[in-house]
Amino acid sequence: MATDTIQSVVTAVNGSQLNSLTALFSPETSASVKEALTGLASTAKGVKYTVNQTVTEGTLVAFTYSATGTSTATNKAGSWTGSGVATLDGGVITALQVHEDTIAKAIVLGESLTTVAHPTAAGTWTGSASGFTVTLKLIQSGTKVTGTVAITGFPGTFPATGENNYPHNPNVVINATVVGLETEFEGDFDGANKIDGTLKIPGFSPIDVTVNKQA
Repeated sequence: MATDTIQSVVTAVNGSQLNSLTALFSPETSASVKEALTGLASTAKGVKYTVNQTVTEGTLVAFTYSATGTSTATNKAGSWTGSGVATLDGGVITALQVHEDTIAKAIVLGESLTTVAHPTAAGTWTGSASGFTVTLKLIQSGTKVTGTVAITGFPGTFPATGENNYPHNPNVVINATVVGLETEFEGDFDGANKIDGTLKIPGFSPIDVTVNKQA
């Protein structure tokens, strides 16, 4: 059952058995989840998840969850909540969206609210979807963003420019010429360390991809 798959994911994550995730996700989704967990480990330790409710509709399963953990910055422990929806094919998760209450998390863990209220695009971001892995290395000055972008399948790294328009949508817009193709990534912050976005490469269908800030 789909709900069993979700619980298997939680069991693997809670037990730090990340290699077990490979059998539960499609390859590109597995890569994104592992990247997200790596980013999480830099901000919180000892995080444990509990699935509170699930609803199944065809190939979709939505769920709510609670989490407990300790901030690596403040060493304060607390609990927070979130929700998500997964798409399954033959018991394997092929797409996953997760939305966490990042403001509540910052409050209970005693962290600065500045990064929640004014998230920065600066840093290294990476995510995978539809066979592509995109890596953004960005610097932000004011609202202006510069840096580089690398996309698997396209050799090299390419200069990138853009804007952090937060709180206006889309929050982040990054443009680069990738082997002669005018490529764009745009997305919205989901907390300070995740951007849910769309990668647009001429000749390809738009690719929904979540990039996570790396430690």
